[in-house]
Amino acid sequence: MAHPSTILIAVDPSENSDYCVHWYLERLHREGNKVIFIHVPEYWGDMAQRISPARLDVLWKESQYKAKQLKETYTKLATDGGLSSVEFLIEEGQEPWSVIVKASKDKKVDMIVMGSRGMGTIRRTSLGSVSDSVLHHSHIPVMVVHKPKH
Repeated sequence: MAHPSTILIAVDPSENSDYCVHWYLERLHREGNKVIFIHVPEYWGDMAQRISPARLDVLWKESQYKAKQLKETYTKLATDGGLSSVEFLIEEGQEPWSVIVKASKDKKVDMIVMGSRGMGTIRRTSLGSVSDSVLHHSHIPVMVVHKPKH
């Protein structure tokens, strides 16, 4: 029998991310695995010179609210699904892929699971530049879950 693994699941407020989490829980999770969710909120630092401080404050508060909602949603989903060891990280950073890779090293995870496309306000992706960069820079296996197009 395989030993329990620590799995890092990257999440954002997209349907693809939601599909990825459900897919992992239904098809890949093994009893004893520790699941760590990670969310990297939108980075607004580059916008500071182009928008008003009041608008920047609104964007930041919206981002924090979404992060809190994600934490509540996925923590509940995981615990309702019977997972005994769940953690949720909210990590700030300009480049989400580097934050995810760093967290995977810091937390000594065995595998990263993520959706193929996150549709953030600023970061629009084709294949998913975040998932593509994580694939190329990670030192551990990465599973990219594609949501069917039906």
